[in-house]
Amino acid sequence: MRFRVKLALGSVIALVLGLIVSLPLLFPNLQLTTRIEIDVDVVYAYFDVPDFGSNITGLWKNFSEPQDYYSISYFIVLNITNPSDSIASVSEFEAAVAPEILVQNGTELLGSKKLALQSSKSNSEFAVSMQNPIIHDVRITTWLPGWSQYWSPHESRLIGLTGMVDIWNIAYQETLANGTMYLYGEAEGRPVGGGAQTRGFSLNHVQLQKMGRESLYNAILAENQIFRIDGLDVHIDTRP
Repeated sequence: MRFRVKLALGSVIALVLGLIVSLPLLFPNLQLTTRIEIDVDVVYAYFDVPDFGSNITGLWKNFSEPQDYYSISYFIVLNITNPSDSIASVSEFEAAVAPEILVQNGTELLGSKKLALQSSKSNSEFAVSMQNPIIHDVRITTWLPGWSQYWSPHESRLIGLTGMVDIWNIAYQETLANGTMYLYGEAEGRPVGGGAQTRGFSLNHVQLQKMGRESLYNAILAENQIFRIDGLDVHIDTRP
């Protein structure tokens, strides 16, 4: 009987010691599986073809001669929401504009039917493919000191991506000149304190509003409103 009691007691002690040893390994593994959600929506896009001419000095290239490309300035606004109950650290934003965009989200193909017919991927990995893109802008938030990359639980913020790019004629004709395009937005982040990286994305097929050389998607501003940009954050203010 004493032998059985000692054996049982020894088993309990071994179990407790095993748990103590394994806990430091168990909790990091559990932490790595912790996830948040990130909702993304492209709420505004503006494009302009600047009217460069030979009478403008100081340009690094001469726009007075016929060109096989266009210079396009753009401003794209993403609405990024953290619908979870945890604080999120958002580390990357992405926006893309193209006549054809295909998203493989697991085994589901979203977007361009043309690219879907050409796709040979059948695995469950996430992938984005584009044809003749005019804009592909990626921003890493760790490169922006002084700007907050933290989203409170259930917080939404407007993020603006802006710049100027040169595009070939074929891309211009298939997108801005035609006025029909795919708009793609993406954000990546993880819970503060550690956890799995999470991606949120949005893909829309839209028709632009043409205004001469300018093109617009979703006129969200009232006549008395303007955009104010603070780092990557975009705010809607009333005109002074």
